[in-house]
Amino acid sequence: MRGHLRTGATPNPYLWACGKGDPPTRLDPMTPMLFDIGTGELIAIVVIAAILMGPEKVPEMAKKAARVLKFLRGVANNATEQIKGELGPEYADMKLTDLTPKNMVQKLLPDDTKSELDALREELNNMRTQMTELQATTASEIQSTGLSPEERIALIPRRKPPDPDSKGTVR
Repeated sequence: MRGHLRTGATPNPYLWACGKGDPPTRLDPMTPMLFDIGTGELIAIVVIAAILMGPEKVPEMAKKAARVLKFLRGVANNATEQIKGELGPEYADMKLTDLTPKNMVQKLLPDDTKSELDALREELNNMRTQMTELQATTASEIQSTGLSPEERIALIPRRKPPDPDSKGTVR
């Protein structure tokens, strides 16, 4: 799988479905893509093909390529219709874009769940802010004690390791 063009990282569909990550997109959304080939690459392939085969064979090869694309489009449409037929009448209006994880989750969850999820996100953000503030105050309090890092580590209470002879009982 190719990496995300903006960040270089592989997109995570789970994070995207939860609304936390970027969807797998390309840099220019207006550029049509065919098998992950951009317009510039497609033009370069056509020019190289014209040079290698000669200008008299290019129209013939274009016709063959159009036939192959038409055949592949028909196969894809037949597969979609077959899936719709096997799933039943309740999925008759299904589109391929409905099969993305994000759209599936949105369809399955009730409408009021979005407001609940937004409230949970807000609460988590507040907790994150409080934790950051707590870490900053704790770090400043530790620094103000004047103890060296080794002395601070020595003050941390240690637990005894479990006794190997005991049979899992806690004393």
